[in-house]
Amino acid sequence: MIFADGNRQNLKLTNLLLVSRSELAVMNRRGLIFGNAELTRAGKQVADLKMLIAVRKKKKPPRKGDGAFRADGE
Repeated sequence: MIFADGNRQNLKLTNLLLVSRSELAVMNRRGLIFGNAELTRAGKQVADLKMLIAVRKKKKPPRKGDGAFRADGE
């Protein structure tokens, strides 16, 4: 959990942002934590997208000509 506006004395529920360790790592690495709550929330969404893109790149399907067998014989 992080403080969206960076102020640790602001304990309002609207200022608390639940993030996973991996989200926090991406946010720290990319400089996506700001002193503004709305920007930090947007930074969390950017971190989520970056992680999703990384997962999708790992699961890339084989392209034509890569030696993959196709059911239609090509």
